[in-house]
Amino acid sequence: MVESKRAARAGGGYHTEIRRWRKESPLQWKIALLKNISSGGILFSSHEDLAVDEIIEFKIILPSADDAIHCRGMVKRVPGGPPVPEGSIGAPLFEVAAEFTEIEVSMKAALERFAEEHRILLERAERARGGFAVSVRNGHPSSDWDIVTLRDVSSSGLIFNCNEPDPPRGNIDLILHFLPEERFCQGEVVRIEENSPKGLNVGDNIHGVAVRFNDLNNDTKGMIDLFVNRFMKS
Repeated sequence: MVESKRAARAGGGYHTEIRRWRKESPLQWKIALLKNISSGGILFSSHEDLAVDEIIEFKIILPSADDAIHCRGMVKRVPGGPPVPEGSIGAPLFEVAAEFTEIEVSMKAALERFAEEHRILLERAERARGGFAVSVRNGHPSSDWDIVTLRDVSSSGLIFNCNEPDPPRGNIDLILHFLPEERFCQGEVVRIEENSPKGLNVGDNIHGVAVRFNDLNNDTKGMIDLFVNRFMKS
């Protein structure tokens, strides 16, 4: 990928739209699989057999952004060897590296923030060694905090594993340590699942506690959506 080495990069799992640039009679947009991105360039897989130095238009939709990022870039590298197989369909996928050549400052900054959030999430995942941490306490300032392990999360709520004999109930406070910036929020326990989830080798006294968020702002929701897309989806 052609970029400054200091630019943060984000891994893939998202789609972008591309089309060969034409001054007149624009071509149809095509879907491509985003594999790596930073404020300086992009690595993607596409059915389009693109050539080095070809100009490409991009329409990139980030999970934490309201509007698509429109920009233009130049193909810098098409790795040699056979194209990446797509699988059952049989149509080839080509891996392409491109450098952004025309991109607005605000859009470049949005890409850099996106890439930096991914970098932090990856670091947190490595430190967690298989489990993402959440701090929980009963909804009173004098209560003690407990560290629990996240099982599942969405922008509307989460489920965590708790090994206390009497898991928290009612209104609770939470600190979401797994986000790029730790966030405090509040929620309500809506369900307690007895015993450990199937396949979780942690003993028989683990409760699954389902919580509905009460007060999430849009920024926190966006970070949770980013986390879910990166780590909670197969």
